Amino acid sequence: MISSFSILSVKGLSLSVYLDGYWGPWDSWNLYSLYGNYGGFCCYWQGRYSFESNHPSEWEWRFTINNYNEPTKKERKEHWKKNIWYEYQGTFEYYISDEYQSIKQMFREHGRPCVSPANHRTEKGQMPCVKRTVPATIKIAPYKDHPKVYNIWFEDVGFAISLDNSYF
Repeated sequence: MISSFSILSVKGLSLSVYLDGYWGPWDSWNLYSLYGNYGGFCCYWQGRYSFESNHPSEWEWRFTINNYNEPTKKERKEHWKKNIWYEYQGTFEYYISDEYQSIKQMFREHGRPCVSPANHRTEKGQMPCVKRTVPATIKIAPYKDHPKVYNIWFEDVGFAISLDNSYF
């Protein structure tokens, strides 16, 4: 089991969303930091509010794989050769607000979850947001050394994450 966590500043994180039976294009999202490991991580936007200037609990979204264990070299080789994706159960967590009341709305308008305690502030103060924790199926594309592509399925949507050439 992987228990160590690290911060990964990502330049070129790619995201895609699956809505109503179709995958959208890959969109590059620069200026993100990820905190976690290959078994799950939190995503922080490095814009006006970031991991470096706010509390670590103020993430935009996160996912966790239940009981993640790193596959053996033999398992990775077999999955790579046969193009078999790894499949796990876990959770996906994100925030909703009065402005963005569903994950589908955020995906349609922004291509990602876009509400967090850190970025939901106005000149009048903090706007309320509510954290949602939902069951998810997490699939990881076959890989040689480290996971690169995750597909996360929850609430009738899909969320694809490519770490490109970034590693924890």
